[in-house]
Amino acid sequence: MKRKAAFAVALTVILSFSGCIKTDEAAKEAYFYAAAGDVLCPETDIADENAGAGAVSIIPAAEENIINYAQLAIVELEEQRKKEEDLAKNRVVINVDNILQLPQLPTGCEAVSLTILLNHLGFKVDKMTIAEKYLPKQAFYMKNGVLYGANVVNTFAGDPRTSYSYGCFAPCIVTTANNYLKSHGSDMEARDISGEHLEQLFEKYIDKGQPILIWITSNELSEPYRAEQWVTADGKKINWLRNEHCVVLTGYDREKKLVYVSDPLVGNTSYDYDKINLRYEQMGCQAVSIEERADGDDTERT
Repeated sequence: MKRKAAFAVALTVILSFSGCIKTDEAAKEAYFYAAAGDVLCPETDIADENAGAGAVSIIPAAEENIINYAQLAIVELEEQRKKEEDLAKNRVVINVDNILQLPQLPTGCEAVSLTILLNHLGFKVDKMTIAEKYLPKQAFYMKNGVLYGANVVNTFAGDPRTSYSYGCFAPCIVTTANNYLKSHGSDMEARDISGEHLEQLFEKYIDKGQPILIWITSNELSEPYRAEQWVTADGKKINWLRNEHCVVLTGYDREKKLVYVSDPLVGNTSYDYDKINLRYEQMGCQAVSIEERADGDDTERT
């Protein structure tokens, strides 16, 4: 009976695991599972010494079929799991509620993208609050015929409420986010993760369900080009890249070669993988994440 019991247990596990039959039903039917034409005979045909009267045993041919069916079921389950894993690797899209920057913030894509990300993380904050209260800004001014303005690395150039202003880069948004998070006593922090390739961002963040900010270009991913120039208070020359834009990276589809973003200018949308990857690289591979502060890390990252 030991051999039959082992078959019964194995078959019960396989059938119930594969979803073909409930566990209790599999236990009842295990001894009677055989292919068409297999013969069930009295226990006395291949009797165990202690078998009871009227007991039933599966003949060797049926036992071999059970093993074959079991192996086939295991293979099919592994193939199904692999297909599901491959599908998960090919397409990931995080559901993010979009916020449009217009009409209040015509040049405020960075502040609004940050607002989208903060709200996704459970913070109830308005885009105007981020832009007006937490975003470092500097107005332009003329001196001795020279135009002076912000260093866009750490300060927004102009005022995002106007259409004639410009923007800022990742370190400025890290400061903006941490100003907000600190004021609300949050254990989260913004981090400048610039320099990562797009595929690295997918693996490290998107695959884990974590949207992030990236810098690309506007106007359907138009080519960036150097346009306006000005000088910072400490004498650094700024060459502004026209079409600079900031969005929330939310997913990808490798089969369709698409990248999904929450764009504050057009809403939740997708762009061609190769084109958005090129624009991301042209804008310096700039990216910002918001994560739980590591234990023992009390320093603010910028």
